[in-house]
Amino acid sequence: VLFTICFMLVFLFHLYFLLLLFHVHEDLVNQEGPTCWACLKPCLLGKFVECSKYHMICKKCLKVEICNVMTSDKMIIQCAVAICTGEISLGALSSLESSLYVDMIKRNISEKQTKASLKTIQQLDHIVSCPRCHYSAELDEDLKTFTCANTGCQVVCCRYCKAPWLQEQSEDHAGCCLSYFSGSQCFNDISKLPVSWTTHEEPNSIVLGQGYKFVKIRMDSKEGISVCSYFSRTSSSLVVGVKRIQNAARWETYVLKRKHMVEEIGEEDLKEKFLFHGTATANIDKICREGFDVRKYGRHGTSLGHGIYFSTVASYSERFSEQSHSMFIARVLCGRSTQGCMTNTHPPYENNGRMYDSCVDNQTKPMMYVVYSNEQCYPAYMIQFV
Repeated sequence: VLFTICFMLVFLFHLYFLLLLFHVHEDLVNQEGPTCWACLKPCLLGKFVECSKYHMICKKCLKVEICNVMTSDKMIIQCAVAICTGEISLGALSSLESSLYVDMIKRNISEKQTKASLKTIQQLDHIVSCPRCHYSAELDEDLKTFTCANTGCQVVCCRYCKAPWLQEQSEDHAGCCLSYFSGSQCFNDISKLPVSWTTHEEPNSIVLGQGYKFVKIRMDSKEGISVCSYFSRTSSSLVVGVKRIQNAARWETYVLKRKHMVEEIGEEDLKEKFLFHGTATANIDKICREGFDVRKYGRHGTSLGHGIYFSTVASYSERFSEQSHSMFIARVLCGRSTQGCMTNTHPPYENNGRMYDSCVDNQTKPMMYVVYSNEQCYPAYMIQFV
């Protein structure tokens, strides 16, 4: 009996000691620490971090800043104090959050840094990126083909439109060099306009209405020579004037459509082409202001359906410009094409259920392309000829 009583006393003493330690620990945890500089409330001891400018931030305010990083393009965790430019390092964060949580934030920031680096590289004039693996390399200005040096990829494509380069179809890329003058930055950032556009009034610019601007291009400039050469490849007519069409609203619509198509089918299948479109004088202003009108079919036949017609051959489009002696060179997102027919009001569907992007007269060597949405085409140049 005495032994049992002694055992119970020892047990109760240990239990009392453990409860005492638990309460001391609880008091330490709940003890108030320094005041948070963001919300001006006391931080719990051990539940705060310090920014690079020595401001104490509580866990609640820190969560808000982490959420901002995870759901935006931000790549640094900023101090929650409004007037502070300091940052909160991942090292400081690891003392407060679990390693799994910190690793998730690290991956998020790393992915955004990689995308930002790639975007910067793509904006450099002579740097060309592979449309498949995104390997980048410097390419001489005179070279039209890009061969990916990445082992296991080795894509060979047009440096401008990124479509596969087949030697027997090299003529299909004759107009691709015109995309050089817009640059690539305007496609990566929708707030940017093509680098060749004039953004202020100049002697060679003509503002028409509120929607667009005609800019006369010098025939002896690099851009003028390129446009004239492309036209003269398939026409014996003499070019007497070239104007660039600058319509910011229509351009934004085109860029958004281009972005969606790249996301859907990839840059290799985008097939952005510079194609010819002849029209009467009465239609020129409306096309420049509102874009090509898919409803204006039927005047010259609907052999490939009720859409907007473009040609790879300038002399073919001349027959529709007999009165105006003017012709558009349009940027057209041809994408994936199939054979057209008279009854089409939209492209047919692929086997996977996705709609084709355009129709052609000949799938082996197209001379005509038809698109059924004016979002897929932008009137880039107006050529005057005799």
